[in-house]
Amino acid sequence: MRPLAERLDIPILDQHAWLQERSIDPMSVHWRHDGHWNERGHEVAAEMIVDYLRTHPQICARRTGS
Repeated sequence: MRPLAERLDIPILDQHAWLQERSIDPMSVHWRHDGHWNERGHEVAAEMIVDYLRTHPQICARRTGS
């Protein structure tokens, strides 16, 4: 997926690094016996995306010529 995202200029967010920067235990964001996100995982993912958009406002700029 990384080559495709890079070719299309789609940012890839590293959730693990984001969690570490905030001292959030990665085990706390998914079900204990399953890799799927639990409620906290979805919340944290949304926080990470909002944080990214706040620090990269140009990504939300309206594109012309589309």
